[in-house]
Amino acid sequence: MAEDAKTKVPQRCAWAGTDALMQAYHDDEWGVPERDPRALWECLMLEGFQAGLSWITVLRKREAFRQAFHQFDPRRVAGMTEKDVLRLLDDPGIIRSRAKIEATIQGAKIFNEMADRGEDFSAFCWSFTDGRVLRGNGGAVPASTALSETISKELKRRGFKFVGPTIVYAWMQAVGIVDDHTAGCFRHGRRARLHNESLHGSAPPGAMTTMDFDSPRRLRVGQPITPEQFEELSDEQLERLVPKAYREYFPGKDFCADGYFYLHDGTAWSFYRGGFLDE
Repeated sequence: MAEDAKTKVPQRCAWAGTDALMQAYHDDEWGVPERDPRALWECLMLEGFQAGLSWITVLRKREAFRQAFHQFDPRRVAGMTEKDVLRLLDDPGIIRSRAKIEATIQGAKIFNEMADRGEDFSAFCWSFTDGRVLRGNGGAVPASTALSETISKELKRRGFKFVGPTIVYAWMQAVGIVDDHTAGCFRHGRRARLHNESLHGSAPPGAMTTMDFDSPRRLRVGQPITPEQFEELSDEQLERLVPKAYREYFPGKDFCADGYFYLHDGTAWSFYRGGFLDE
């Protein structure tokens, strides 16, 4: 764990600040890959309530939100009526916005409609990344991305409200679809690597051992590596694993989401397989 040498306090993303509640959220929740469909939906609804406000405001009111919305049980929330809306507008424990309350009730109905059609909300959410965690570069964090815009459009098409690209990207970060912990943070890359490694399974036959890192001559084209080894190797070392004809296009591992080096023609070289995905 990265720590400050004087205080022994773990280094965190700057936004975690000094608030104990925010730090706990950063350490234990933010960026952890979430697969439960109800929890994914709850977080999306809470991110919608954040619109125009700070996340700490929502975080401090989260338990009150859960009580107000039946622990975010989509079936119960979908059955809420105008009487319930008026009751919530009188509840000082939550953010009292009629538009956002009604959007949550509508969101529950959409969630249920998807489930009734046999469409799992979790599978839907993770389908945009093929189930993999995307990794930021550990530096500047964008407010939105092309992918968050794509997801936003699809959510809006289905009838969800308060799901603009910025809100959606904040939700993607929160539920671990993207790992945006900064480079100095003790959580940077750890959960994404473990999650993706679980998807890929154990190291493939012939995968490199740590000893193979010692000599560049042992790094040869097509040698498969594990996600952990991908993190340890330098850009120069990784480049040696790529066929010579493509090395000039290698952008560095910060731009290789989940161990994939994408070429301009749409093909991708997998460092974990030691070859192109279509081979």
